Amino acid sequence: PQANVTILGPWAHFNCSYSCSYILDPRDPLFLQIGSLYLAQVVKQFGTDHIYNTDTFNEMTPPSSDPAYLAAISRSVFASMTAVDPDAVWLMQGWLFYSDPSFWKPAQIQALLHGVPLGR
Repeated sequence: PQANVTILGPWAHFNCSYSCSYILDPRDPLFLQIGSLYLAQVVKQFGTDHIYNTDTFNEMTPPSSDPAYLAAISRSVFASMTAVDPDAVWLMQGWLFYSDPSFWKPAQIQALLHGVPLGR
């Protein structure tokens, strides 16, 4: 399909044969569609406690440091969760902020975290 996809850089010094994941732009309509279809299958197979672990950039650098882009990512991830489970709570570890401090400055951290309602 027509989709806005970006290739990320290598992970942990591996070449792109073993890393370099692709990311679907969070503003692309397919993002919500694919994310909610995936989560619906997870809930169907395993049930839910309404808490979902999603680590968007664990040891990976996002394709843009623009706070608007990072907020769009978290809004889109959360929208795919709440499309399946209106009571969804997003659980995310904080390692990504420590593993790449040259990227994750206060503006980027705030944008990613504030794209989701407080407490969710």
